[in-house]
Amino acid sequence: MSLSCLSWNWTCILLTHSHPELKDFSYIVFVDSSRRYVDCSDDVLALLGYTRPDFLKKTIDDLSYWLEDLPVLFKDFVRYGKQDGTYILKHKNGFPLPIQYCSFAFPDGCKAAGWTPIKNWKTAYLSAISERDSGKLGRRIDVALAAIYRRLYANRAEAPVLDCERAALDDALSSLGLLRKKVPTALNPELLEFEKTRSALLRLAAIRHDQDAIRILIEENEQLINSSIDRYFGSIARDKVLPVLLDRIALKARYYDPDTNPGLWLQDSIHLESKRLRMELDQSRKSNGH
Repeated sequence: MSLSCLSWNWTCILLTHSHPELKDFSYIVFVDSSRRYVDCSDDVLALLGYTRPDFLKKTIDDLSYWLEDLPVLFKDFVRYGKQDGTYILKHKNGFPLPIQYCSFAFPDGCKAAGWTPIKNWKTAYLSAISERDSGKLGRRIDVALAAIYRRLYANRAEAPVLDCERAALDDALSSLGLLRKKVPTALNPELLEFEKTRSALLRLAAIRHDQDAIRILIEENEQLINSSIDRYFGSIARDKVLPVLLDRIALKARYYDPDTNPGLWLQDSIHLESKRLRMELDQSRKSNGH
């Protein structure tokens, strides 16, 4: 396979190279020394939801849930010339995409990686529960969670989750929740908040009055919900407005697309429903002569 990669010099010339090490990959990316993407295969664009011009404005950091370790990982990669492992990419809409990767720093200056999406959640789950290195456990759990969520929410029409598999997925999520308590450092909060919110919305889409889903929605988005209520109603009315607002969000969740960023969807929905409820209350007061 032949892909172009940028050689950054005084004239910024675009060079074309062929690397046999990448021939077995369909998801291929090239980066420069500042971790910016400079080229990719079309499959990468389809996987992450970007157009080519938008993707080439991104860095590895922009598409990662793991930011703290990136500088060290990239430095080691450049130093040793090769690196492989598992990782979690961030889709354009925010949801996590677990992958296996193999990266190469070639003698001609190209820095490239081949990706393989992780589709078998059981393998990722078994890797997490069998990990004995506490320093690696957090990442293993993150990857397993991302793989499970991907199975639950992606390609549901093509490969629906049957009841027997859903029970296994629920058990795996429960086990990972217990395992997380053994991790000495906190796992990625953005990833967990994203998936908890998405899960809650999808549960409300199926059962409008799912109290556990409503509780999770409040816990993960308390600041967003309270700020919207305070803006339209004042904090003194929070206890009266909150149940009505959440009921409207639960009803609206029937139209939530799991491929949509749940935080942004919830933010737009809360502001819209708060505005509507405020208008209805004002009209009611006018009609009653208050």
